Amino acid sequence: MRVLLADDHQLFLDGITMLMADLVENVRVSTAGSLEELKSQLVEPFDLLVMDLRMPGMKGMRSLTGVVHRVPETPVVVISATESQADVNACMEAGVRGFIPKSTPAPEMLAILRRVLAGELYHPALEATAQHPSWESDDVDRAAFSELSGRQMQVLAEMAKGSTNKEIAAVLNISEHTVKTHIAKLFSVLKVNSRVECAQQARLMGVI
Repeated sequence: MRVLLADDHQLFLDGITMLMADLVENVRVSTAGSLEELKSQLVEPFDLLVMDLRMPGMKGMRSLTGVVHRVPETPVVVISATESQADVNACMEAGVRGFIPKSTPAPEMLAILRRVLAGELYHPALEATAQHPSWESDDVDRAAFSELSGRQMQVLAEMAKGSTNKEIAAVLNISEHTVKTHIAKLFSVLKVNSRVECAQQARLMGVI
């Protein structure tokens, strides 16, 4: 397995590089300290990309989205000192498969990376929701889900996995335009403004 780690803090980069030896057997680790170095490494295929949100060359979410789109077959995980919910949501909207705060203990970090490699989506807020569901939340109207069609529920389930519109269209054998129409309906019915919030509402009510 090939893993690319990108972070401009050398001490942290050295530490997480050592940690990768416990991720899987026969792991090969490459490192980068800036966006430019990261891009230069992407001429080769990787099985996992773990990167900092803020390092030289990064211009916010635009740069992150560019990296994600450049390696559509590679799961991208952001590991960052920031724990701002706005940053977490923006990263997930950009298409990353997981967001890990740098304060996360090493064993837990490894467990999260293994889950991502297994195809799961890791979002701290969704994880907290799963562990401590709030069934009486004023933000969630269980009756709203009864307004959704079976197809819209399928789209919602795929969104919760972190699938892109293109991936959802392929799985459900519908057009991307139709996917966008269903997502607009989901946003309207569930009174949310992002895909992450959609998934969070659905998990709160146990419908996915």
